Amino acid sequence: MSHYLSQVIDDGLEVLKIIRSHSPIPVIIVSARNDVRTKIEGFRLGTDDYIVKPFSIDELIMRIKAILRRSHKVEETSCAQTEIKNGPIRLIKSSRKCFIRDQEVRLNDKEWRLLEILMKDPGAVIPHEKLLTAVWGVEFSTEVQYLRVCFARIRKKFEDLGFDGSVISAYSGVGYILRDLRDEEEDGLI
Repeated sequence: MSHYLSQVIDDGLEVLKIIRSHSPIPVIIVSARNDVRTKIEGFRLGTDDYIVKPFSIDELIMRIKAILRRSHKVEETSCAQTEIKNGPIRLIKSSRKCFIRDQEVRLNDKEWRLLEILMKDPGAVIPHEKLLTAVWGVEFSTEVQYLRVCFARIRKKFEDLGFDGSVISAYSGVGYILRDLRDEEEDGLI
């Protein structure tokens, strides 16, 4: 596999660029290249650590554990403090809970993830493909009926709590939008 990869992509730094364009996953470069410029370029492109061959397996294991420990702490801290709010709708990322005016809306994982995407950019139409890819994966990027079903369930759950489900609207052939409720709440309209 590694021989095949080295033929397709000649440079590990190119692999790192591709990884970083799609994911914040921790990366350790393991390389025979020991020059300072290559190491600096690796760190500039987003590697978390750089180890030169030959190396001790024990050292590599300790470096992996250290990176996982640090990334876990960052994740815990950012999740614990992250709340997304749009008017009376509130998402608490650490517990993956949704509230409308302090009443919990019980959402399954896919519903929660879809609402989170809309909540991050209220008032903007989010394309079908972006929603489907983020929640179901790229292989489902054309399955618009999945969105229809999930958003219908979310609207129903909102309405069951006495909240207007039409705050989520479909733009036929384009995507979905969550109305920006921040000003409406301040003006007492909702």
